[in-house]
Formats: sequence, C-alpha cells, structure tokens
Amino acid sequence: MTALILALGLCLQDPPTVDMKKVDRAVERGGQFLLFELSRPVAGNKFAEMLLMGRDELILYALAHTGVDYSNQRAFGGVLEEVLKKEIKYTYQAALTALALESIDKVKYQARLAQCAQFLVDNQCVNGQWSYGKPV
Repeated sequence: MTALILALGLCLQDPPTVDMKKVDRAVERGGQFLLFELSRPVAGNKFAEMLLMGRDELILYALAHTGVDYSNQRAFGGVLEEVLKKEIKYTYQAALTALALESIDKVKYQARLAQCAQFLVDNQCVNGQWSYGKPV
C-alpha cells in the first residue's frame, strides 16, 4: 500500500522544467557537427560504398529538421547539388533523398522526388518488402 501511495505521489509531481536555450544550443551544435561531417571526404574509407548508400542524404534530412537555415552553408549546398545529380542506386539512398528533399522544398524538388518514388516502386519485392535496390 505504501508503494502505491508513493507511486501516486510521484505521478502527481510537476515534470522537471526544460531549459529551451540549452536544447536549442544543443541542436545548433549538432547541426554544426553534421556540416563538418558533410565536408569530410569518404574516399579511401573501406566503408565508403556503404556510407554512400545514403550518408549525405541522411545528414541533409537531419539538418532540415534542426530549425536552423543551413542552406547558405557551402557544405550543405554542395552536397545538396551532388545528391540531386547522383544516380539513384540503392533503396536507402532513394528513401533518404525523398525524405530530405521533401523537408527542404517539396515543390522545388518535385521531379527528383518522383524519380525516388519510381525507384522505390520498381524495387519493391513481390512480398511487399524492398530489396537493397538495383538501378532501373
């Protein structure tokens, strides 16, 4: 009985306050780290092929959700340009490209979003799952 009363008392307490300035600063620092990652070359890395399956697209998607406008940053713009030109080869790459472009500007990148969607449709397996992808 005492445990129940104690548990109820804990539930009735106000939740701890969140310092939004600290949260915003942490998000901004995370975004700066991601920009740094975009500027790092992957060539020569034994995992480069794996990283290229969607690394840059995932970083662009994350940056689009920080609430900070990174579009004027050279690394962001350069990688975005590269993502738009890159042949779609992998399911992860197609999905992450679509997520990133939809978050950045779904109207401006409508044609590329359609390419990503078609790639995903073309690579869906009979059982409803997706393969890792093959160029089509």
